[in-house]
Amino acid sequence: MRLDWLVSRPWRVVAAVALLVGLPLLIVGELSANGTREQLRDDQLKETAAVAARVADAVNSRAGSILEQLTLSISISDLRSALEDGDTARVDDLVRTFHRRMTGDIVRLIALDRSLVIVSIDPVDTSVVGKRIGQQDLFAALRRANLRAEGALYSDVYHSDAVGNLPTVAIAVAVLNPRGREPFSGALVAELDPRRLAAWVAPLLASADEIYLVDRAGKLIVRGSAPALDQQRDLATDPIVSAALAHRAVSREADDPFGKGRYFVSTVELDELGWHVVVERSTAVLERAVGPVFAQLLVSRVVLVLVLLATSYVVARGLREVRRLEQREREHMRLAIERMDADLQIAREIQTALLPKAVQAPPGWEIETYYRPAADVGGDFYDIIYLPDGRQGLLVGDVTGHGVGAALLMAATMGTLRTEAPLSSSPGEVLRRVNETLCAEIPEKSFVTCLYAVLDPESGRLSFANAGHPVPYVLTNGGVVEAKARGMPLGVMPESRYEEKEITLGAGDHVLFYTDGITEASKHGQMFGCPRLKELVAEGSRGQTLIRLLLQRLEQFTAPEWQQEDDITILTLGRQA
Repeated sequence: MRLDWLVSRPWRVVAAVALLVGLPLLIVGELSANGTREQLRDDQLKETAAVAARVADAVNSRAGSILEQLTLSISISDLRSALEDGDTARVDDLVRTFHRRMTGDIVRLIALDRSLVIVSIDPVDTSVVGKRIGQQDLFAALRRANLRAEGALYSDVYHSDAVGNLPTVAIAVAVLNPRGREPFSGALVAELDPRRLAAWVAPLLASADEIYLVDRAGKLIVRGSAPALDQQRDLATDPIVSAALAHRAVSREADDPFGKGRYFVSTVELDELGWHVVVERSTAVLERAVGPVFAQLLVSRVVLVLVLLATSYVVARGLREVRRLEQREREHMRLAIERMDADLQIAREIQTALLPKAVQAPPGWEIETYYRPAADVGGDFYDIIYLPDGRQGLLVGDVTGHGVGAALLMAATMGTLRTEAPLSSSPGEVLRRVNETLCAEIPEKSFVTCLYAVLDPESGRLSFANAGHPVPYVLTNGGVVEAKARGMPLGVMPESRYEEKEITLGAGDHVLFYTDGITEASKHGQMFGCPRLKELVAEGSRGQTLIRLLLQRLEQFTAPEWQQEDDITILTLGRQA
């Protein structure tokens, strides 16, 4: 009743939608946009910090790997004794061997004696061998540090006057003799080209606009995006770098020291190396991406509210019509279901009418039949054909599909078989003729499986031909055998030939004909199958007893909740003992 009251005046619906949906949508949308803008900035800062942490891990890992290589080279070699003995040839050989085995990040490997004189260098530079290395501050610090304990020294960026006055950073490890009067025996120094350090952070440049390393003095070691530019540039006065040098981690918006604009910036101090990682992500990208989007969202919300109001008006006017159409559709559906039920009933009546009303077996023989259709109309059929010469034809078949079409095809097949059976004594010839007729008339993708047998009651000879139907089982005194004969289903291929076989049934012998509604009955994906059926026939039951036992076993296998999906047809032929 309330809905009817609303739709009776469309403006009522419009007003309700405006107050309950439109106005809250605009207010909440704007609040959400502002919150989202701030959240995006926070997310960008967090992501920048996360990238900086990953860069720090990468640099620490690569530097740590070099330190491990230097330490391992000293520990597994006699470099200490070679330095103390002044065996320069041995030192040269060890240095070259170490360098070949170490990472390519090391561009020069230098061995120093305790006086900081170059004993060996690789690549070889004879002009500096025997000279005292010029980086006095660096190696004096090395000597002082390692007189007290083992460790490593990571340098700031400097010009290596040992090899051409190039910008360099170094990782140095002392060669110690703890038991000697002079513990410091020398040092092994790995010099790295800062430009190569750019490769350490290059994989992470996809997540940042700029990554650079700064030494303890605030000088630029390397820029990831431009390794050859600005080396040793003094950045100590930059607010971000200054804060980093003061051991304060930074994560905020700031100006780029290279004059490229405003960025989200985050720093990480590398404790062991004494260097600092600086990562930048442009704020302009976020602003360019977010500004138009939020403007479009505002316009979209306004348009959405207008559309909601217009739609609510149209809906209010059309709701009664919709209800009327729904009622009409339900009526159409009811009539369609009734027509479908009527068609299925007609198909069931056609199928039932064509099946034999009574079965009369020849003297000395017994014939029993059972037929149970599925919930839907199927295509199973059977027939007993009384031939002019006193013989008797036995027919079991299955038409593909369900419904009226299957019932009509079954009727056509049975009519053709009843016409052709009296004209030939050969079951194979009868099936051949029926196949030719069906191939010319049967709908595409339809076919019929059929087994036709002819019984001579006097002699007990049973000749049969099979058009793709399940194989019958014959119970004799010697056990259960399969009555096999080859042939294509009817209606599939013109000019098909059907193999004809013959067996002689003795006293007490029994034959079971059936359709695949039995063998293909399934439970949890497992079918009843032919082996179970064969074992049941072997138990020796006959006639109606066999049929009842078969149905009982089928029910036990499938469980009570089983929904029969195909017709079940059984025909038994037995010779009395």
